[in-house]
Amino acid sequence: YTVSDGNGGEIQGTVQIAVNTVNHAPMAAPDSASTTEGSSVTTGNVLVNDSDPDGDSLSISGADSQSAEGGTVVNNGDGTFTYTPPAGFSGADSFTYTVSDGNGAEAQGTVSVTVTKVIPVNNPPVAMADAVTTQQDTSVTTGDVLANDSDPDGDSVTVSGVDSQSAQGGIVVDNGDGTFTYTPASGYVGSDMFNYMISDGKGGQAQGVVNITVEQATSTNTNPVAVDDTAETEVDTAVTVADVLANDSDADGDVLSITSADSVSEQGGSVDNHGDGSFTYTPPAGFNGEDRFHYTISDGNGGEDQATVTITVNKQDDGDGFWLGSFDLWMLLLLLFPLGYRRYQQVAAANRR
Repeated sequence: YTVSDGNGGEIQGTVQIAVNTVNHAPMAAPDSASTTEGSSVTTGNVLVNDSDPDGDSLSISGADSQSAEGGTVVNNGDGTFTYTPPAGFSGADSFTYTVSDGNGAEAQGTVSVTVTKVIPVNNPPVAMADAVTTQQDTSVTTGDVLANDSDPDGDSVTVSGVDSQSAQGGIVVDNGDGTFTYTPASGYVGSDMFNYMISDGKGGQAQGVVNITVEQATSTNTNPVAVDDTAETEVDTAVTVADVLANDSDADGDVLSITSADSVSEQGGSVDNHGDGSFTYTPPAGFNGEDRFHYTISDGNGGEDQATVTITVNKQDDGDGFWLGSFDLWMLLLLLFPLGYRRYQQVAAANRR
């Protein structure tokens, strides 16, 4: 500018003006991230969408170490954060951070985090085959069929169903403790099976099988008892011995039969087996006295016993000896009575003297 003194004298002066700069605060835009239940997530660089009106460089000057819902927040130092949700948490969460322009101005930003609940995929259990052995017409209780079954997810496994009848018509009863009682069909021998179902309680199921071997029953057989028999005949006279099995017995009630017998007696007589339990015995010519032959019985189940038939052969009068028949006895009495009576009278008379 120019200054004049009014008399023609002038001088020029300069005014210097200092204009002071006003610093504007930065602007922090909201950020977001998402993860699933139980999983950490690292955000992008939250400064990317933040700005400063003055063009200042921005930096993070502070951040929450814990989210609003108790999650863990770690500042990675490069504009990113690692967020870990609380155990079992799902839903909306958030944490804040502070940006600075380096000139004293700051702003707060928010990171919103969505934690999605994890719906696990259920894997079905695995049922392994079981086996048991029993005998014909004999019930058997299996072991715990769940003992060798499993679940990939570690779920507890239970029996949810079972056949009430086996493939071969046997009866199956669920005992409620993982065991089953199986009764084979009457008289059945061979292979059989039934199915059961297991559940993991979360919709997963599997079918198991119990294989059964039904063996032929092995019973303890009691030997039969053969009782000795007797018969009587005369010299040179055959005799038929009635059913020798009539007095023989078997404790198991088995049907008895004769499996063998002597064809010659101890004294050389002949023995004819008629096959119906009776025998015809013919004594040796002229023999009298006791003779014997033996026979063996069987119960058809491996049990046997032996008995003896004793025959008494009576001697007949051949006419050479003295034998009194009823007629001869009367004749002798008639002959002797007069002699005896006469002697009686003589003895009586002598006594009277």
